[in-house]
Amino acid sequence: MKTKDLNKDQFLENYKIDQRAFEATELDWEMLNSIYKKHSAHLKDLNKIASYVVDCLRDLDEVHSIRYRVKDPEHLIEKIIRKTLGNTLTSINDRNYSSRITDLIGIRALHLFKHDWVAIHEYITSTWEPKRKPEASIREGDSKDLQELYKESGCKVVKHDRGYRSVHYILKTRPTNKITYVELQCRTIIEEAWSEIDHRFFYPYGSQHSVIESYLDLFNRLTGSADAMGTYIKYLVDALTEQTDRYRSVKIEKAEIQKRLRSVISTLDTSDQEKSDLRREVARLTNLLKEQDTTFFGIGGLAGSIPEDSWKLYGVASSTESLLGNAICGMCKKRYEKDYLDIGIYCPNCRERYGTLL
Repeated sequence: MKTKDLNKDQFLENYKIDQRAFEATELDWEMLNSIYKKHSAHLKDLNKIASYVVDCLRDLDEVHSIRYRVKDPEHLIEKIIRKTLGNTLTSINDRNYSSRITDLIGIRALHLFKHDWVAIHEYITSTWEPKRKPEASIREGDSKDLQELYKESGCKVVKHDRGYRSVHYILKTRPTNKITYVELQCRTIIEEAWSEIDHRFFYPYGSQHSVIESYLDLFNRLTGSADAMGTYIKYLVDALTEQTDRYRSVKIEKAEIQKRLRSVISTLDTSDQEKSDLRREVARLTNLLKEQDTTFFGIGGLAGSIPEDSWKLYGVASSTESLLGNAICGMCKKRYEKDYLDIGIYCPNCRERYGTLL
């Protein structure tokens, strides 16, 4: 089916582009119409390429969900005009537009936890050739360790003026003898939610109303904290699982030792009274071990199971001490003066359970 020409006057009116501003770009309308028709004719092929890349990414366990789109032909023409008006695009025509506009295919790969990006990045860089160095957009004040990780992974770190957090790739794909570029962004689900809300409200309202802009900025900071908490919960669950497995193993070992002790006692060449005394000592030891079992899952014991680099990297509390508070250890008298979290914990200083709460 033949694609109709774009009506210049109607197009400029629909996209609120001033006629005089358009004339100042010196763009040829016939050339724009040619780009419009050519891109329209390639939509089916671009969708196939997008589907292939999406299917590859979808196989990764770390990818939670994927969104993609092929740029609408009218939106392509609007972008060319606006980028030309902004002096960020020159000398574009129907032969080179697909290499100058690199987001004809746009994909967003979303992941649950901040650290999931590492595996996704390794897959992307080993599967496709980038047109340029990946760009990691961060907010002013984001973790320095995270910034170092981005740099060590070959990314250019960029501080975004609106606080967008995302890793941005321009990938070369070659399904035919012609290179097709794909714009891919990786971010957490929480970062995606913030960017959607910001996009919905900032451009029509926030840029004119400082109160709305301030609330969106606060929301952005809370987004970073939410991602940090998600990471903390993930490591906490992993530590609990590891500790539970260790507990079961130790419990089985204790039972075996007690069984061997009873067997040895019964074969000892000693009086019945001495054997009875030894059995009572074994029973007492067993009861003591059971008491220890009830406090095995204290948060103080868990902190050592969580990698220190992980705490630092994603902005989570750097030690167990930051989670404790308003308490004083009954043994070593060390005081904790932060928000109190849990009574069933150990003192990180002397490893004893707290004796007094203030």
